This record gives sequence, structure tokens and C-alpha cells, in this order.
Amino acid sequence: MYKNLTFFLLFLFGLTSCQPVLKIIYGVKKPKPKTDTQVIQYAQKVFDKEYKMYRPIDSKSYHKLLDLDVNKVPGIIFFDSKGVQKSMHQDTLKSCTAHADSFIQQLDLLEDAPSMGLTKEEVLQHIAKINFKEEKEVSKSTKYSIIILWADWIGPKLNKEKTDDWVSVYHSLDQTVQDDIDLIILNMDLTEDEPM
Repeated sequence: MYKNLTFFLLFLFGLTSCQPVLKIIYGVKKPKPKTDTQVIQYAQKVFDKEYKMYRPIDSKSYHKLLDLDVNKVPGIIFFDSKGVQKSMHQDTLKSCTAHADSFIQQLDLLEDAPSMGLTKEEVLQHIAKINFKEEKEVSKSTKYSIIILWADWIGPKLNKEKTDDWVSVYHSLDQTVQDDIDLIILNMDLTEDEPM
């Protein structure tokens, strides 16, 4: 009797720990290297629209981005007109993205937001475009920049709930506001180095 109860309790505990819950509910899986082609094919299945997509240039750039703290997936990073990362929170140690939707709609708040230390240029030197959608190229002269981080390994549900929603908020803005924003969709799956 006690053996069955112990087994049942261990089984129940195993289902309620974070890893099984994330795997079952969100489809989160162990990260594996992906080619650019695999990333584009996955994005076409998960996202409602085709986006201008970027990835780290190679595994060295991937690890440099991780060192720069560009690693919260799904995540969103805001830069002001000077290319300095800004926080959505007065407490710069917070990294919650729950209010990112409203922050995208009020980007003028960036000028007074706390600086985080990272610059847009530090990120741009480690990423490259992987699809050929006709859109304006990433430039250094826009008023604001938004980098949205996503990955195959976080599963389709989180990608849809976060990444796709944030990009939809961007697309709901007036065209004149969109023109003031560099939107960079950055895939953070492990990079399988390929010859370019």
C-alpha cells in the first residue's frame, strides 16, 4: 500500500515540476542547432505573417550575444534613438515582458526610461538577415529599435503568444510610427554554422 502511494506521489510530483509542465503545455524542448532553412520553415508554420528575420552570424556570434545578455527567449529589447537599450521598468533588474504590448504602443516613453548598457550596434555586428523579404533594411537612423527574440525550442505556443503578438502590435501602429522603428526578429536557436 505504501509503495503504491509513494510511487503515485513521486509520479504526481514529476508532473508538477517545471520541466514536464513546460514540455507538455508549451512544447518547450531541448535546444538543438538549426540551419537557416530550418528556421525559416519553422517560422512559416508558426507565425501569421512573413517577417524580416535575423540570426547570429555563426556560433561565435551566438555565444557573444549570450555574453551580452541577449538571451531571454521569448524576449524583447528596446533601443532609443541613440541606440542605447532601455528598460520597460524603473527597476532595471526586472525582465518581465508582460507589458511589452503597451510599451510598443508608447515608444515615446523610451527617452525617459532607464538605460541598460547594451547598444544596438553591439547586437547588429553579430547578426545577419536570413530571409529575403522585401522590407527596409536595418538602419542606424530610425527613432527607435525593437529586437524580438524567439526560438524553435521554446515551442509554437510561446512563439505565438509572445513573438507573434508583439509583432502584430507593431503592425497595428500607424505607418508613420512603423517607419520610425527598426523591427528586428532575432532567432536564438543554436546556430549550425553554414557557409554563406
